[in-house]
Amino acid sequence: MKRARVIIGVSVLLLVLASVAVTWLQPSAVEVARARCLSEGWRAEDLVLREYRGTGTLFNQRETVEFQVKGAQPPKTVRVELRKSVYFLGWQVMEVGEEIPAGQR
Repeated sequence: MKRARVIIGVSVLLLVLASVAVTWLQPSAVEVARARCLSEGWRAEDLVLREYRGTGTLFNQRETVEFQVKGAQPPKTVRVELRKSVYFLGWQVMEVGEEIPAGQR
């Protein structure tokens, strides 16, 4: 009985350590958003991080990342919506959109 408890305890500890390690190895929401913008044709040097905000807990996290596009006339903001269903899984891009501030239209 004692041997089984030790095996179960060590197994649970290894699973927890593995999930924490995988979480640290995952790219951040900002990195994923920037990579998506690059794949859609924006240049890295033109994207300036403006704001990011998130909600959620270990399950069902949501993040919004906004980039200001340098040199765009009129000025543009690129907004990327992301979600992560469980803390140790990677970020998924849900939506990418451009906005022109109301006063600049």
